[in-house]
Amino acid sequence: MKWVAQNPEQAQVVGTEAELTVVLGGAGVGKTTSALAAAAAHLDRVQDAKPHERVLFLSFSRASVGRIASGTSEVLGKGADRVDVMTFHSLAFSIVRRFGSMIGRGDVVLVSPAREKLGLADNEIGYGSLLPLALEIARASPAVAAHLRSRWGLVIVDEFQDTGDAQQQLLELITPSSRTILLGDPNQCIYTFLVADGVRVERINEACAAAGQEHTIVLPQTSFRDPSGVIPAVANAIRTRQFDAPAWRAPSKGAD
Repeated sequence: MKWVAQNPEQAQVVGTEAELTVVLGGAGVGKTTSALAAAAAHLDRVQDAKPHERVLFLSFSRASVGRIASGTSEVLGKGADRVDVMTFHSLAFSIVRRFGSMIGRGDVVLVSPAREKLGLADNEIGYGSLLPLALEIARASPAVAAHLRSRWGLVIVDEFQDTGDAQQQLLELITPSSRTILLGDPNQCIYTFLVADGVRVERINEACAAAGQEHTIVLPQTSFRDPSGVIPAVANAIRTRQFDAPAWRAPSKGAD
């Protein structure tokens, strides 16, 4: 069964053809699913002219990637095998592994944090070095940069408010000729403790300004994970410090 938008805002996400679109909303309001449907629509539009077009869907955690990947076949249908779902770090590792030889790092081995504490051999790198090394490779080789820029016609980024400087730089490197959809919740920046890495909630506000009002889409706060609406209402009450909000007062079992 083909996925159907649940409201006009979701339909707007699916139909966007803007170079940059920003989609805002809380947890469970349909940002990810709408974006996957937008990927399907994009692949349908370019099918005749670019039958081998691909879409890149970036997220921050392997858990999120697993959740997104599990829903791709239902929403994307036959286009599921043309959507690459990965974390920023897995994208960086793929660049390092495939093109590291361009800068004399063709034998790089990624080690665990525990192993890293014991010291690194010349050919070993830790998790935190992946993004800087991928950027170094792409900047040193115009051919690598050109390949990355031509690989995906649409790039979607989940939880954009948690993007740091290195992620932003990698995104800018691969998207000069690609359409971009950024998904975010400015009220939920969970990596603010990484301020030294450039993580700041203002980044999503800057993206909205760049996209403009016409291409900044705010999804209604109706959580499809929690149809009762209690979870988003409580989250908003916490954010605004409204501790006397009705969301806190659940009816008793005997109430009418």
